Amino acid sequence: MLGSQQQEDSFQNTIPSKGRSRVKGIKEKMAGIYHSVAVKAGEMVVRLRNDEEGQGLVEYGLIIGLVAIALVAALVALNGGLTTVFSNITTTLKGL
Repeated sequence: MLGSQQQEDSFQNTIPSKGRSRVKGIKEKMAGIYHSVAVKAGEMVVRLRNDEEGQGLVEYGLIIGLVAIALVAALVALNGGLTTVFSNITTTLKGL
């Protein structure tokens, strides 16, 4: 079994010299792309960690959720009373 360096050397020997430089160029480009992606991902993580704008949006969402729960609870608690009120309003509007 060949070591990884020996395998690469045997692979390189099967490629014509013009192709070797092309493979080396592709490897260098891929390494550059990988480095760029890693740097951008690191910058994005730092930006997200320091970004506090989303925090305000979450707080507003929580407030709206609590208000909705309170409204549903109030409607359930006042069910009989609300039915009477809306029936009176309907009857009054039909009489006009």
